[in-house]
Amino acid sequence: MFYETCGFGTRPSTVADESGPTQAMLFVVPFAATGAPSSITAEEAANVWGCGTRGTISPWLVESATLAADAFDSPRAKMHALACRGLEQTHAHDADSAADAFDKRNVRDGHYLAWGHEHLIVKLDATTNMPSAAAQNFVDWS
Repeated sequence: MFYETCGFGTRPSTVADESGPTQAMLFVVPFAATGAPSSITAEEAANVWGCGTRGTISPWLVESATLAADAFDSPRAKMHALACRGLEQTHAHDADSAADAFDKRNVRDGHYLAWGHEHLIVKLDATTNMPSAAAQNFVDWS
């Protein structure tokens, strides 16, 4: 999320919004969901993310049905992540190479397309307009 989308108003000039590590985003459904799909298309994903529950795309009628991949790793026994078919792809891909894997291989090789960079919010020195050495090291490390 960008600083401005978090409800804090305009980002102060003493704060930088830097790109961080890649984070896969998953669409999930409970294992017990009757008739739940095994995949989602880019068009459906755009409608769900762009409109939320107002998009009325069944079964994605619950806002919390999308989550970051790192939050999904512990409840895997109860939830199923959907494969995602991107624009101009012929079939859907899972984020991981297998259902029991935690490797995000398909994200890293460009097959799973629902991802983005984490945002690193960094305080800037009011005099130099630069982050501290420790903050810059963290940004560079990411």
